Amino acid sequence: MPEPRAPERAGRLADLHEPGPVRAGALELDRMEVAPRRSREWQAHDGSEHLLYVIRGSGSAKVEDESLGLAQESILWLDPGEQATLVAGADGLEVLLARAPA
Repeated sequence: MPEPRAPERAGRLADLHEPGPVRAGALELDRMEVAPRRSREWQAHDGSEHLLYVIRGSGSAKVEDESLGLAQESILWLDPGEQATLVAGADGLEVLLARAPA
């Protein structure tokens, strides 16, 4: 994962349209897009828990043997080491990724 960028000044979040993670206080934020009808894997690495929030679109997430539906404003929690395969529906999937690094 690339080194996180810090917001330009305190109290202001950096633009998440730029590639790469952003450090916002205790959280590290990143944005991920999955093209319509495509899939992408995500793993909660480095001993951190990850929260994935669906900004727009829909699809599903496969975590271990469980398949979960994703819709706008859905939240998916991954424990350290868990891996999810995100599959976008016909309208794609845009996800906000958040983690609190140790």
